Amino acid sequence: MAHDLYNNVKATVGTAPVSPAATGTITGTVVDTSAFRTNTVFISAGAQTTTGITVTPVVLSGTATGSLASCDASELIGTEAGAALDGTAGASSTSKIGYIGTDRYVRCDIIVTAAATGVYSAQWIQSDPVKAPQS
Repeated sequence: MAHDLYNNVKATVGTAPVSPAATGTITGTVVDTSAFRTNTVFISAGAQTTTGITVTPVVLSGTATGSLASCDASELIGTEAGAALDGTAGASSTSKIGYIGTDRYVRCDIIVTAAATGVYSAQWIQSDPVKAPQS
């Protein structure tokens, strides 16, 4: 029997591709987890020309969109530090971190430290829908 990923997954932009002008936080988009049992965010980096840069995801969750807080380690599959992309070694690469908490809403911010060079984005992939097919 063939497995159908197409009708059982949803991709949502967490952070549109952005090239930050300076060190700081790239604020992500809030995603509703209520229709899916699994939620994973993929962090992508384009060309990075500086060796000292670090791009670290921070996953936040909450029961309301306006009151999100950093997730506890027990609510994540993997670690935020483990999903960080460092320097030129992180160029043109992707990392991931999963959310398994019980809050309805999640967001992934990207923290850029050191020199701000490159293009970064985050994409939420949600699967195992409560109701299928998904559009």
